[in-house]
Amino acid sequence: MADTAFEGSRNCACAVGAGIVAWATRGLRTPTHHAFRVAAGSPVNAHDDPIGLSSRQLLSAYNHFGVDVTRHFGASFTVAREALQAGHVLSLAIDYPFINENAPELSGQLTFKSGHHVALLGWRPDDASANGANTTVVHDPLFDGRTKAWGTAPKGPQRAPFPLYRGAMGAFRVGGATYAQGTPIGDGTGIFLVIKRSPASDEVAAAATGATVDVAQLAAEKAELEIKLQEARAQVARLRQHITRADAELDEAL
Repeated sequence: MADTAFEGSRNCACAVGAGIVAWATRGLRTPTHHAFRVAAGSPVNAHDDPIGLSSRQLLSAYNHFGVDVTRHFGASFTVAREALQAGHVLSLAIDYPFINENAPELSGQLTFKSGHHVALLGWRPDDASANGANTTVVHDPLFDGRTKAWGTAPKGPQRAPFPLYRGAMGAFRVGGATYAQGTPIGDGTGIFLVIKRSPASDEVAAAATGATVDVAQLAAEKAELEIKLQEARAQVARLRQHITRADAELDEAL
């Protein structure tokens, strides 16, 4: 089956999956989203149009690319939290209306009213920048920075409160003829896959030579610095707005 424009609208799980495979294999396998869909069985509806992937189809695709993956259906959010704390990545089904209603600043499309798929990676307990909430980093295929009538999407990975995604996970609908007709799977539970990263070959080589290079730690530190840079840029933008308003008020006073 060839790539189609319609496939793109059903490809969030494939985009997430392709990125996770590259992360889990440390770049040894870098499938396109379409190659990931093919590995999942290229599901279609009665009209031969591409449809979204089930968690079992995702599991098949991850297995096809040789990553260490475990599927959880209706599992406790505690399992998800412990996976993040251990440094693993989550391939996670969420209800996007829940994100739109509770954290519009973390929405990649405020008009999107269906189920969605994102990746979560990283864990920061009692994060002062989130009023003491535990946070993680969300990788959302909709975070491409585009501007539409509804607003502008975030660009790139975003640090987010984990309780927000716990809620979106529990609000994901199942069992309906359509997504809207389904029933939320339940607060504190969800549908997700836990993927573990393969050992770093560079670490093996370093051990053989007596070096002490921790590639995974360096990658984590790089991701953390990128998040901090985004936060700093946002703070600078806010300061510029304050300065502009202060200048305007001063001009009026004079």
